[in-house]
Amino acid sequence: MLYGVTPELRKELLAAGHQMRVYVPFGEQWFGYSTRRLKENPRMAFYIIKALFYRG
Repeated sequence: MLYGVTPELRKELLAAGHQMRVYVPFGEQWFGYSTRRLKENPRMAFYIIKALFYRG
């Protein structure tokens, strides 16, 4: 799960006993990677914008 996106869901999944990895894009190509991911799933942009203004 991308760091900062739907932290409430992350807590619920962990409480239910699921394992999870939280990742953050980094390195020289982080922007290109992030842009490609948003093109693959445009709905994710909503969660990212929401995470900028709301801490769960």
